[in-house]
Amino acid sequence: MRRKGIGKEWLVSILAMMLVASVALVGCAPSEVPTPAPPEAPTPEFKGEIVWGLITDFTGPLAPSGKDLTAGDRDAIKYINEELGGVAGVKIEPVVIDCAYDVSREVAAFAKLLDVHKAMYVGLISSSSVPALIGKATEKQIVLTGSPEPAGLFAPNSYFYTPFPMWADMQLGGLDWWVENEWKGSGSPRVGIASIDAQPGWSHAKRTRDHCERKGYTYVGEAMHPVAVVEQSAEVATMKRLKPDIILAVSHDTGHLTWLREWEASGTPGVAQIHHWCLLPESTLKSAGTSAEGVFSYYPFRMVGFDQDNTGLRLLKEYARERGWDLPTPLYMMGFTRTLMIAEGMRMALEKVGFENLDGAAINDALSQLKGYNCLGLTPDINLSPTEHRGYEYTRLVRILPGAKYEPVTDFIPVPPLTPEEKTGEYYKGK
Repeated sequence: MRRKGIGKEWLVSILAMMLVASVALVGCAPSEVPTPAPPEAPTPEFKGEIVWGLITDFTGPLAPSGKDLTAGDRDAIKYINEELGGVAGVKIEPVVIDCAYDVSREVAAFAKLLDVHKAMYVGLISSSSVPALIGKATEKQIVLTGSPEPAGLFAPNSYFYTPFPMWADMQLGGLDWWVENEWKGSGSPRVGIASIDAQPGWSHAKRTRDHCERKGYTYVGEAMHPVAVVEQSAEVATMKRLKPDIILAVSHDTGHLTWLREWEASGTPGVAQIHHWCLLPESTLKSAGTSAEGVFSYYPFRMVGFDQDNTGLRLLKEYARERGWDLPTPLYMMGFTRTLMIAEGMRMALEKVGFENLDGAAINDALSQLKGYNCLGLTPDINLSPTEHRGYEYTRLVRILPGAKYEPVTDFIPVPPLTPEEKTGEYYKGK
């Protein structure tokens, strides 16, 4: 007997039930609903705004340094406004002016920041701008930071501050370390200065001469180049005749580049050099090439990738990644730490006098009492007073490596103490 098959009516009914079941199952499956974006952090509600003036160099011979310095200023302001809700609830509003390493433009920019933008603080970049503006800042009661020049630090009733020591302080601390740890010669080490033929260079040379006399080093002399330097063959020839064991160099970015290239071309190996930190922006080191390898510079801050992590270094890692850097340059660190230091003084002033009564005199008074502040762990403790406007008296040395890199060769080392005479503005005047 032939087996009876399923009739057409049954087949249609079964297929219909299967279709309904599959639709029901699909309806029960989780739907592909897009994941909502995380809510944006609420915009802080500020109770006021403070204009933060920044006179910098995006063009001219100090441009690489100016770009790094202002990047540090901006990132610190970003942190203060976005993470801290401002300075005691008051927003910082930066106004940046490029002056192309021109002192006359810096003087005009300072006046514009005060008269037009009503700035309550001004950050500078070039050494030459400090003596040009310190009198005006004191008259107008406006706090300044910038290159740690004695003309600002030791002026009467000064409104000028820096977190770190003077350039000469840091180079002479490095010199002492080099004599004790690196120098292999006999007798007295021979020290020469390569710098700018202007007041900052003369002050540096005078301080170095006196330090060498106290330490028993032989000061052989200096080779000074014009501010608008094009080449330094004559200065290199002068230094070769002086036969130093070590050269201390302070200039702007272009000055360091021309010196190193021409010194390398002169074929004078075996002479140690300690250069100003404006040699260290990546673009400058790449331009210097092999002429910078083995040269020392200074970096008076804790260093990403070399020091134990802390709050400040973790923050800087994030900011460095955003900028495509492995290591923030010391110019960036100068901008970042000076902004934090001034903001801390401003916070103290706001707590004392309130926003409505805040002025430059109140900020200056608060800063002169700042103690034990370390910029999120990026610096040694900053301790200021009415007569001491250098935040700390330590530095550290780095050595430049192939590939436009550098690494620390010391932890923090003390800089030489100043004599009472060296803490006066008169000491640094003239040659």
